[in-house]
Amino acid sequence: MPTFDLKEPIIYKTDYNVETAGQLDNKIREKYVQDQEKRMLLTEYPTVYVINDPIDKKESQYTVYVGETNDIQRRTLQHLDADPKKRDDFFNFKNSKNVSMYVIGHEHFNKSMTLDIENRLMQYLSSVPAVKHLNNRRHNDQNKYYDSTEFDALFDQIWKKLGRNNKRLFPA
Repeated sequence: MPTFDLKEPIIYKTDYNVETAGQLDNKIREKYVQDQEKRMLLTEYPTVYVINDPIDKKESQYTVYVGETNDIQRRTLQHLDADPKKRDDFFNFKNSKNVSMYVIGHEHFNKSMTLDIENRLMQYLSSVPAVKHLNNRRHNDQNKYYDSTEFDALFDQIWKKLGRNNKRLFPA
C-alpha cells in the first residue's frame, strides 16, 4: 500500500440530542474559533458521523448508526425530528440520555470517499464485540474516484483516532 502524507482527520464529539443538534454548527465554530479550515471541513463539506448509544452503564455494549452527509446540522436535526416517527432505532436514540455522536471531516472528503468511509466503518463496527446493534446496513461501495488511492491510509488514521476517543467501541 502506498504511503501518503495526509493531514490528520478531524473528529468532533458531541452529545446527540435536539438541543445540541440545533446548535451544532455554532458549537463547532466555537470549538474551532482559531481554525477556519477545521470549521469549514465539519460544517460546509461532506462528513461521516457515528451515533452511539451505550446500552448499559459500564459502556460495554452499544447501539450504533453510521451515516454520511453534506450538511451535518440539517441531517442531525432530520434524524431527531422526522426519523423517530418512522424508525424505532432513531426513536430510541432520541429518547436515550447518553447518546453521543462523532463527526468526522477531512480535506480530501468528497461524496465517494465519505460513502466508502461509511461502508468501512460499518464493516469494522459489525465485528466489534461491544456493538450490539448496528442500524445502518446499506452498502454504497464506490469504484475509482479522484482520491481513492488514499482511502486505506485515511481510514486507518480515522479508526486509530476514534480508538483514542473510545477503545471499546473502536478497538485497535
